[in-house]
Amino acid sequence: MVAMTISLSAAARLVPVENGVMMYDYGGSIDTVYNPKAVAQHGILNYDSYQLTGDPQARQNFISAANWLLAQSVDMGNYSLWEYDFRWKSYGGVESPYASTLAQAEGIYVLVRAHNITSDECDIAGAEKAFGAFMVDHESGGVASDEGRDNYRQGHIIQLGRIYEITSEAILKE
Repeated sequence: MVAMTISLSAAARLVPVENGVMMYDYGGSIDTVYNPKAVAQHGILNYDSYQLTGDPQARQNFISAANWLLAQSVDMGNYSLWEYDFRWKSYGGVESPYASTLAQAEGIYVLVRAHNITSDECDIAGAEKAFGAFMVDHESGGVASDEGRDNYRQGHIIQLGRIYEITSEAILKE
């Protein structure tokens, strides 16, 4: 199991929503929004908590995060993305909609884990479709890139680690 924390900028904070999914309050002009990476990361924290303690609320929050990811996935034909619907000031300003390799990696992980708990085929189908974004170049609408920017590399490395972890578990079960 991979330990994870959610890093927040000094002005940002997580805001819980009734269903257990987290929003992200950036303050200023962005205000409070759903951030796909934050939703997925909080889902993973709840998954880990549920696995360690059996807490039914952690399980419900985790499933809520998975359901949010399924509902918010944008169908791009042969792949899907979790798009951000707010302008990002970093990297010279990124206009919405845009996607993140990290959000894709963490979202896929959440959906595979949700499938392991619920056996809902929608979860695994959503994970497979989201993985397709790693097969499409960023300039063509996916998240694959050879630009060498750290955020792309980090997302790909996390995704490979997650795939290895999930695949290793599947092989051990056989």
